Formats: sequence, C-alpha cells, structure tokens
Amino acid sequence: MAATVVSIEGITGGSRADSLSDDLGQVSGITGVDGDLATGAVTVTSEALIDDALVRAAVENADYQVKV
Repeated sequence: MAATVVSIEGITGGSRADSLSDDLGQVSGITGVDGDLATGAVTVTSEALIDDALVRAAVENADYQVKV
C-alpha cells in the first residue's frame, strides 16, 4: 500500500471536500482519501504508487488547485 499527501488550495467546507473525495476516489487504484480542512492536506492511499498527473487532474476536476 502507498500513501501520498497532497496540499490543496481552497478547501472551505465539508460538502466541497466530499466532492473532492469523490473525484479522487474515481482514480483507478486509489483506495482511500482523508482530508484535513484546516491545513488543506489530503492523504491519498492506494494499492501502488499513483501517477501525480492523475491525482492533479482529479483535484482540478473538483475545481481545486494543488499547492506546489
């Protein structure tokens, strides 16, 4: 199992965070998503390493930006 922490800008409420979790959960191989609204840190767990571009695309699909 692998875990990746992604910093995301603009997570402001639970319903928006749920939308982000749903979009990330659609990425093949992702098995879990856990976010911290206060810090914007989202931990993505997966069966194996996930391509960063796939995670970024899912974040952007939910109308957020990945902090670099």
